[in-house]
Parts: sequence; structure tokens; C-alpha cells
Amino acid sequence: MRTLWLLLLALAIGCSTAGHLKDQGSVSTPIKPGSTFGLLLKNISGKPVKDIDAIRKELIASLVGSQTFKNYNAEKPDYLVEVNLTMVTVIPTGLRLLAGAMAGRNEVFGDVKLKDSDGRTIRSFQAGG
Repeated sequence: MRTLWLLLLALAIGCSTAGHLKDQGSVSTPIKPGSTFGLLLKNISGKPVKDIDAIRKELIASLVGSQTFKNYNAEKPDYLVEVNLTMVTVIPTGLRLLAGAMAGRNEVFGDVKLKDSDGRTIRSFQAGG
């Protein structure tokens, strides 16, 4: 369960105060301590997301910083975290400074799958906030 919430937290980086999680009913298997992970981040929202590299860096930093995984390994990870971004709304800094809260909220929504090294999905959910 801790893993699930940490992945949600990682996805919701940059979101404001609200969030949601909808479990897809997959089998929950604990992540082995000291495991590495790879990250596949796709934008399927239909809109360009210029901050996708920043989102990728924040996800990696969050998953390592929370000690969910030992480190990021793009070559041969123990687990693969697949994130399909379905909606990303980022309020530009200038607009935020001018309008404050009236500018709206930053939001990130996506479908998340955690797969083992054999490619089996061991956890999947929709997250956002």
C-alpha cells in the first residue's frame, strides 16, 4: 500500500491541494528492497506538454527520494513504471504571479502501471491531482 501512495505522490508533483486515485484491481506485490526502476513516460493527452522533461525528473527524484526504489536504471531495471499522461495543465509562472489563485490549478492526471522485469503488470491505477 505504501508503494501505491508513493507512486501517486510522484505523479501528483506540482498539483495543488486535491488528488484522486482509482485502483484498477491489479495484483499487489510488494517491491523488493533495493530494487531499481525504469520510467516510461508518455503524453497521450493530445496536447503538447513542454514540461514533460521536468515531470520526468521530478518523478525519478521522488521515487528514489522516497526510498521506494534504490535508484533509476534505464538499461536493465528490476521494475518498469509506465505513466501515460492523460491531462497536464501547467499555469505559467508569469500568469501565476499576476493572477495568483485566480489563474487556476496545476493538474496532472494519468494511468500508471508498475511492471516487473518479466513485463507482468503487478499494479495499475489512475492518479491525478
